[in-house]
Amino acid sequence: MSLPARLHFSLLIVRHALVPVGSLAGRQLPSHGRGEDPCLVPRQVTATELAWLFANLQSALDDAGNLSLFFPGALPLTAPFLLFRLKRLGFSACRVTADGEGLLLTASR
Repeated sequence: MSLPARLHFSLLIVRHALVPVGSLAGRQLPSHGRGEDPCLVPRQVTATELAWLFANLQSALDDAGNLSLFFPGALPLTAPFLLFRLKRLGFSACRVTADGEGLLLTASR
């Protein structure tokens, strides 16, 4: 992923972490025909899912109340904004791990 594309994706994450779209709450995740298993851990998040995801974080939890999301290509500067959103929603044990591929976000309820 090119640097401008990574920066754009990271800015989208910051925007949706600070101001989630409330009108999407309760809606189902739009199907993109990716054929992913919903039980895969961690779940990869695309740019088209960001608005829905931040409005519906509850539905991204597993049965034990754990959240595990991977933001491919996201820059580490987005980590504080992700942690801010999770703490505002009452999550605990929030952690963001950065590597060359993106950000891994884990938390529990």
